[in-house]
Amino acid sequence: MQGEVSNIKEYVAGCSENELNRRAMCEEFKRYVGEIVTAFVQNHNRPVTGRLIDISGEFLRLRHRDGRISLVRANAITFLAEVPKKV
Repeated sequence: MQGEVSNIKEYVAGCSENELNRRAMCEEFKRYVGEIVTAFVQNHNRPVTGRLIDISGEFLRLRHRDGRISLVRANAITFLAEVPKKV
């Protein structure tokens, strides 16, 4: 247990604050991979809806119904919600 704590401290010490925030943000979104989501993005009038197919670096990739793919910067998302499945 003590070894794990020291490894975490070393890991955190080697990262900048921006990098830690980015990693934490991506961890929050991982549970939505493969699900249909609606993302409300800063400076956009309408939300972006699609299946979250990938999280790479600081971007999320959403695939729309018509096959288009949107890249959304993770730190620009103000709210992300899973769309309920139809029965």
